[in-house]
Amino acid sequence: MDLDAEMVAAGFERDKLIHGGVTGVVDRELFPDAEEDDTEDYGRKAAWHVIGAVA
Repeated sequence: MDLDAEMVAAGFERDKLIHGGVTGVVDRELFPDAEEDDTEDYGRKAAWHVIGAVA
């Protein structure tokens, strides 16, 4: 599925589309050895790709 095309078809302007990354916040009391880096560590640092549009 082309998410950009679907957003444009829904009425959003192509130059107003946004893409970004979001990571979960690690609870240091539960996972004190969680590192601060940009890689996925399969469970303690969930990550999502976000797509949206500025109205």
